[in-house]
Amino acid sequence: MAELHWLTWNRYRLETGVSWRDIGHELRRRMYDAGWCVESGDGWVINEAPTTVRTREDVRAGLAELVLGLYEGDAGMPPSRGAVLVWNMGHSTRYMDLYEPSWKAWLGDTGFWERMNLAVRFWGQEAYVDPRLTCVPGSTLDERADRIAELAMHPARLAAAAPDSAHANAAEIYFGRAYVPLLNGVWFSAPENGYGDTRLAPSEMADHVSEQVYATRRWADGHAYPDGRVGFAFASFREPPEWNAHASQIARALRNAYGRGNGPLAACWEDGRREHCTCSMAGAAFNPAWATFGRW
Repeated sequence: MAELHWLTWNRYRLETGVSWRDIGHELRRRMYDAGWCVESGDGWVINEAPTTVRTREDVRAGLAELVLGLYEGDAGMPPSRGAVLVWNMGHSTRYMDLYEPSWKAWLGDTGFWERMNLAVRFWGQEAYVDPRLTCVPGSTLDERADRIAELAMHPARLAAAAPDSAHANAAEIYFGRAYVPLLNGVWFSAPENGYGDTRLAPSEMADHVSEQVYATRRWADGHAYPDGRVGFAFASFREPPEWNAHASQIARALRNAYGRGNGPLAACWEDGRREHCTCSMAGAAFNPAWATFGRW
């Protein structure tokens, strides 16, 4: 996927006066010139769509115009459906007085979600799970998985809980086919980097990523989303060979959990045995605030 970074292109838009739709056309031209082939499956991704898309109608309208421009390209180009990755509130957020109402208003914007349904194949929510808020000593795996899912699935959960009067049906239907929880595979990151505190030992990080896969796979069994869609923000502040082992663990958990005939618990396997999903971190405590998105 060719990346379009929202903030960078917004500066360009303000400096030049071009429209968001024109910017979408421009990126498709650049993709073509660089050899990208949408007929073969290449696509585009808008990275870090801003939090103001929830609260400002002009920003929301701009995002809708941008995805249409990317979808249609120049005259004669085939349509291309891409992805949007959306900035998320941190896992440690405890007061939803502004965040939850802004989501409710956004979910009711039928025209916006219909445009996303047309042009955007994947809606990725940057829900970075913090082990300090899930790896609670003495908790069960399913208790931890429930807390992970509360964060990772919260927009889709809220859309599913909406009454008909909220006019969130278009959003609910769209999330059912496009929602992607973007999980936390950023290892040895200090809290100020925005990924929580993942300064964990290798075995602890293996548990953390495996439990996120378990939680996502388990949630998909009982809900209309996210089906087989799952993503990770992947980086490491550690050096090889630990970097390679970390990448291998994410791949192993995904392969096992989503392998044919396998279930959620397979995310915890290694060499046919349960070796992972025993996350425990001294001082960790669940954050109950995210439970509110399960009701309207």
